[in-house]
Amino acid sequence: MDAEECVNDAYLACWNSIPPESPQQLLSYVCRIVRNISISRHRKNTASKRKCTKYDKALDELEVCLASPDTVEGAVSEEALSKEINSFLERLDAETRVMFVRRYYYSDTISDIAKITRMSNNAVSLKLFRAREKLREYLTERGYLG
Repeated sequence: MDAEECVNDAYLACWNSIPPESPQQLLSYVCRIVRNISISRHRKNTASKRKCTKYDKALDELEVCLASPDTVEGAVSEEALSKEINSFLERLDAETRVMFVRRYYYSDTISDIAKITRMSNNAVSLKLFRAREKLREYLTERGYLG
C-alpha cells in the first residue's frame, strides 16, 4: 500500500516540480524525488511510535555530510556525488569501509558492527565518526558542501 502511494506521490511531485527547462538527467531528478518521498513516508510511519529507528539514526548521522539541496542542479549532480562517495570509500582501509557500508547502507546498529568486527561499541562509533568527518572534508574539497 505504501509503495503504491509513494509511486502516485512521485508522479504528482514530478509533474509539479519539473521546471520549464527539462533536467539534463531526468532519471537522477526523479530518483531524488522518489528517495525524498520514501524517507518522508518512512518517518511518517515511524513517528507514531515516538522512537528513533535504526534507519533514522543512520540517516541523521550522515545528514551533516550529505546536505540535501532542493535544487534541480543538486538532483542532477547526484550521480557525480555518488561517484565521489565511491571514490572516497575506495580510499578507506578495508575495516573502516566495511563498517561504513554496514552502518550507512545496510543500517546495521553500532552493537551489531562491534560484534562482527570484535571491537567495542565506542571504538566502532569513533571510527565511524572519523570516517564521516573525512567524508565531509573530502566532499567540501570537491565543492559538494559549502
